[in-house]
Amino acid sequence: MRRKTPLFIYLISLLICIFFSNFIQAKVKSDTFKVTVKGRSIEVVSPQNFSEKLSVIVVNESLTKIVFKAMKDTGKSLGFLILEPKSFASLNLTFEESNVEYYLIPYSPSSQKIILKIGREVYDIPYQK
Repeated sequence: MRRKTPLFIYLISLLICIFFSNFIQAKVKSDTFKVTVKGRSIEVVSPQNFSEKLSVIVVNESLTKIVFKAMKDTGKSLGFLILEPKSFASLNLTFEESNVEYYLIPYSPSSQKIILKIGREVYDIPYQK
């Protein structure tokens, strides 16, 4: 004879799954900057903790070639990144102090500068010329 599982056991297991799913929140944590270009918006995932050596990974998910210039807030140029469509590149940065800011400035196509801020989880930068 086959036993049938009572309906209340299914309901209890469903309630337990729902209850514990509220405690599990998806947070993006990273030890590098990840800049993703998605057409007319840019998403930045930043590291939570300050470190002297950080990497910046730039992902071009758009259909156009992109040229970035990396700069310090002092005006010092750190070089250029050229990304073909559907490609990525990385750049290593050395932060002397936690208050020094770094920027990625899109030259082609031109857009507003991307400020690399430590300690913010995920932030979006809207498209502006």
